[in-house]
Amino acid sequence: MYKHKRDIVDICLSSGNIITATKSHPFLTVEGWKAVDPDASKEEQHYFNPLTLHEGDELINNKNEHIFIEKIVERYDLTDETVYNCSIEKYNTYIVNNIVVHNSKAAQG
Repeated sequence: MYKHKRDIVDICLSSGNIITATKSHPFLTVEGWKAVDPDASKEEQHYFNPLTLHEGDELINNKNEHIFIEKIVERYDLTDETVYNCSIEKYNTYIVNNIVVHNSKAAQG
């Protein structure tokens, strides 16, 4: 777990779910891996090269269905937000709210 004072966003999905994440956190889309702030993601993972995540992008869920991003909202109201960073062996990919995401500080596997 990490505490962040900045760079937190809410990603509002067409499924009705909202994912709170850091801007650097990569999500799997139909166009490949994307993050709200791909430069920050690249700094955390030098081997990883995500594109920019935008409203309207299609995420892929654990059933290989497409879920649209309806809105990305920066969270300025948070002083300290706990965010979770899972370490998964080999692929460093896991599921959050049925959406495929990548570990933001994973070692290359």
